[in-house]
Amino acid sequence: MLLAGAVLLSLQSVANGTDVWTKMVGNSNVPLGEGFGAGGVLNTNNTSIQSLVAYNGFLYAAVETVSNQPTIWRSSDLINWTNVVSSFHVNMRNIFDMQSNTNGIFFGTGYGRSPAGAQVWKSTDGVNWSAFSTAASGFYETNFNLMVSLQGSKLYTGIVSPTNNASAEVWERPANGSASWTKLLDFNTGLGSADGVLTNVGLSFIYAPPGATNAVFLPCNNGAITNCWIYETSDGGATWHKNVAAGTCFGDKYNAYITCIIEFNGYLYVGTGNPAEGAQIWRTPLANATNWSSTTSWQQVASGGLVNKTNGEFHRFAVAYGNLWTYLAANGPRGQVWRTADGINWVQSNVDGFGTTDCSMVGALASFTNTSGNAEMVCGAEWISSTNSKINASQVWATQITSGIAPTITNQPQSLIVTNGDPACFTVGAGSADPLTYQWQKNGTSLTDGGNIFGSLSNTLTLRSTTTNDAGNYDVIAANAYGSVTSSVATLTVILPAPVSFTLTLVQSGNGGTSLGNSPITTIPVAANCTTQIVYTAADWYRINSLASNGVPVTAASGTRIFTQALVNISADVSNNAVFKLATSAQTGFTNVPTTWLTNWPEAAVYAGSGDGLSVPFKYLLGLDPTVSNTYALAVDRLQVNNSNVVISLKRTVSGTLSPDGMHGYLTLQATPALETAFTNLANTVVTGVTVFDGTGHKVYTNAIDASNRFFKAVVE
Repeated sequence: MLLAGAVLLSLQSVANGTDVWTKMVGNSNVPLGEGFGAGGVLNTNNTSIQSLVAYNGFLYAAVETVSNQPTIWRSSDLINWTNVVSSFHVNMRNIFDMQSNTNGIFFGTGYGRSPAGAQVWKSTDGVNWSAFSTAASGFYETNFNLMVSLQGSKLYTGIVSPTNNASAEVWERPANGSASWTKLLDFNTGLGSADGVLTNVGLSFIYAPPGATNAVFLPCNNGAITNCWIYETSDGGATWHKNVAAGTCFGDKYNAYITCIIEFNGYLYVGTGNPAEGAQIWRTPLANATNWSSTTSWQQVASGGLVNKTNGEFHRFAVAYGNLWTYLAANGPRGQVWRTADGINWVQSNVDGFGTTDCSMVGALASFTNTSGNAEMVCGAEWISSTNSKINASQVWATQITSGIAPTITNQPQSLIVTNGDPACFTVGAGSADPLTYQWQKNGTSLTDGGNIFGSLSNTLTLRSTTTNDAGNYDVIAANAYGSVTSSVATLTVILPAPVSFTLTLVQSGNGGTSLGNSPITTIPVAANCTTQIVYTAADWYRINSLASNGVPVTAASGTRIFTQALVNISADVSNNAVFKLATSAQTGFTNVPTTWLTNWPEAAVYAGSGDGLSVPFKYLLGLDPTVSNTYALAVDRLQVNNSNVVISLKRTVSGTLSPDGMHGYLTLQATPALETAFTNLANTVVTGVTVFDGTGHKVYTNAIDASNRFFKAVVE
């Protein structure tokens, strides 16, 4: 049954000092009334929500019913809900701790004190469900209540005795069902001791932290005050250890039982039930928690039910959006939701009872991202009639999270194809209400600014002048205080520009030469008794890397500028193909000049500009156009003492044309106390690039007066 209806803007919202909560189920303006009642009508059969879990784009709600036939509903937008399960088994009363991972959704069941027993159920699509435990499992239809906890590929179950709450079993099975159940703890074995007598334990729930492989925690009590503790195994159940601090109720005799455990930011958090003095929360580093000892230290991070001692227990924990969340079971104030970002300082997320007197308690808590991409925290609450306390039904409330959550990528960087020497820019869009940091990577290695790279820690990465060495896979990590996200990979391809010219010339002895252009040669006239050659020429800074004629490689030295192939008595068509590459420094003779810079000008033009006597490497360092005859002078034209500083002005005088990309050498100011001693570089005076000199050709340095320096000069190297 699909219930469709209203839009989000019409929903009832409750503002308070921390978060704004909106009623999603139980509002008169939406299609569902309390208890998932169609058409907004109250449905008192669905009394409370026992568990919430997100899976494959849907939020699932396990709902307790008056008829002891729990149902499961799901929604992708929290407005329109579908009843995917109407009943599982006769006399099934509860659904405990729905959990999900890539293997599916799992939950344990409870039948009350009935010989009907408990089961584990699983679904991989959220619609079709099957029992994950069978009669052959050893606990099927024999036990009372069954809780589940997922840890990676493993599913753990904790089972309460069918006769009383004073004993328990623990089982484990691969979540993909590839193996059968394994019993880790037996009713008849028990744990702990009292005056040397082996005793069993009463199990509250089971918790297997994701950050501690093979570690399982069992919060236990036998119903008596000062008798709650935690058992832990770090080897998958082979050995169990009793936590001494928890065994003494954290030093408070009124801590009657343990209600919740969770891992958060490297700590293990434990919530207690304390009906006399109010609920408490304690924590210890997770590394300590998986190695119990009498010296394990605990820190109390919440007491007295946070604000009211009538808040008797922290019912469950949840970790989402960089916060630890919990909700309280209270005898006084109605349903409360609290959260903390650091595990110590707590804020109440909602107002008591979400601002109503008919919301008695919160029964479940989960994080969810709806179909609009909004991150939300969702609560399952219980509505009680203000006129008849025996009439109750379920509600769903949600608050949209805009701060305190990890960022998302809104615009992925795009792959680029650029020509060698051109710039390349990658840009990413990231969404976050909190301050963001960025780290660009190439082939998985973090980049830093310098040389060709700019903006490695911003949302835009710029490679000022690309070379083939810059080709690769680029991505970026966007992070805030609550997490990080890595973008998709963008590939940079750097291609070499086409050669400036490529000519094919047919040379026949005694018959002169003919230009054949750059098209495939189809016919070659051959005179009798003549030697015929085809000469391949690549002009400017390019060299032929390989050459084939009719698919057959031409024998010639790789990297030379001219290939010569002798063709004698050719009668068939001939096709020719040349592959080019940039010249090497050995081929050009310019060992200090990148070939990528030389490709800005034709070889012939550079040769024509060499009459000034300045070498090409010299022009490269000074930032001069190599095709033009130039003169260049650099001098200190002003030395002035100004208060506590000495001002040195350099003057560049150029006749000719500057290179548009500026000087490539490093201009450095040097000083010496006496001319007979060597000059040394002054700190923080090294500059290069386009903007070294101002419009008048000056570069001004201001340095603190150093009495030891009296003579100054400038050097480009």
